[in-house]
Amino acid sequence: MRAAATSRPLSGRLPGLDGLRGCAILMVMAVHFVGNATPRTPADQVVLKLASYGLLGVDLFFVLSGFLITGLLLDAKGDPHYFRNFYARRTLRIFPLYYAVLAILFVLLPAVVALPPALEESRVRQAWLWTYTANFLIASESSWALPYVSHFWSLAIEEHFYLVWPLVVFAVRRRTLERICLSVITGALALRIALSLQGVSEISISVLTPCRLDAICAGAFLAAFARREGGPALLARRSRTLLLLAGGAAFVVSAFCAATRSGLEILHPIRGTLYAIFFAAVVLLSAGRPEGGARGRRGAAYRPPIRLIHSTNTQQRIRPAPRALTVSRTDLIRSLPRRTQRTTPSAASATGSASGFASGLSNATTVLVIGRAWPTGAEPLPSAAAGSSSKTPNCTIILAEDWASRFPASRNSTG
Repeated sequence: MRAAATSRPLSGRLPGLDGLRGCAILMVMAVHFVGNATPRTPADQVVLKLASYGLLGVDLFFVLSGFLITGLLLDAKGDPHYFRNFYARRTLRIFPLYYAVLAILFVLLPAVVALPPALEESRVRQAWLWTYTANFLIASESSWALPYVSHFWSLAIEEHFYLVWPLVVFAVRRRTLERICLSVITGALALRIALSLQGVSEISISVLTPCRLDAICAGAFLAAFARREGGPALLARRSRTLLLLAGGAAFVVSAFCAATRSGLEILHPIRGTLYAIFFAAVVLLSAGRPEGGARGRRGAAYRPPIRLIHSTNTQQRIRPAPRALTVSRTDLIRSLPRRTQRTTPSAASATGSASGFASGLSNATTVLVIGRAWPTGAEPLPSAAAGSSSKTPNCTIILAEDWASRFPASRNSTG
């Protein structure tokens, strides 16, 4: 038993990743809620500068996704319902909430009020959202061409990954998968450099699926390597060194770019891959908590400070999400301009209400879809007990989880 535990410590339930996911959520929220503010004081400028680094939360999410999804697929390899279980669970985790939001914004809301011009622009181009190709539209126009919902570009990349990666994992051996991951990381970096040298905008490069696969495959490589004989121990020994080297190199590159403003076409793509490697080391440190000794005993009682949904092995139940990550009707009403909360709005205020509602709903969905898109490891799926929907702030998530529980995962882990 001890040998089994030491050979695969990076599989199964990894509580340390819950807090890491929560930090990534807060980083992304900082960009959405603070990044567009107008600074009035030097302190405001500092806050806005720090908030702008929240964009790196997306890189962290991609690394986490590659690590967890690849681990799930490798552990489930050989199961009779490998493809059915994976695709059904991914679909039921994301589609209900995502498509419900699109239906509200582009079907229900236009039937009630006149849409603001920006949201109407997105409604005209809504086909890109329904087909998870919004990132290609943004790349083709080199601008955030879908007001209120442009941030769904990252979810589009995730869906492309979910569609193809199970086929790759199923078709090749684990050692071959490691080589594929390293090749994709190198190829993504080379593609970003080539496009940058051709004058393609940074917005376009940052949202194209092939250009962002280095972060996903960095996490995928960790998951594959961790299933080698002795792989977890080697990763544990090298994680801190990798963290310092990648973090230090990213800092040096950033400082050089800021000071000289030269070579950006090459250095910015390199910095992106360094960030991916840095976050891969962060994932290793968060996932590889020791299970023995004093720290192990502390880890046994560890409860991540930031978590969306938690289930225990003995009680299949759902705990309400933290207040900061909960979206209720009151939250949406408060997100509207004050004048639009009156009972008899004029046509102009109705348009403002639609704008505020769309903004609040879109930002809320960013948090909720993120929470559903990335799995938690080998935690058993909770099933909604009768009457539990009245006690939790988000019935959509419960419904998706209840349906997802009909498609059991592998014996070793779940998604």
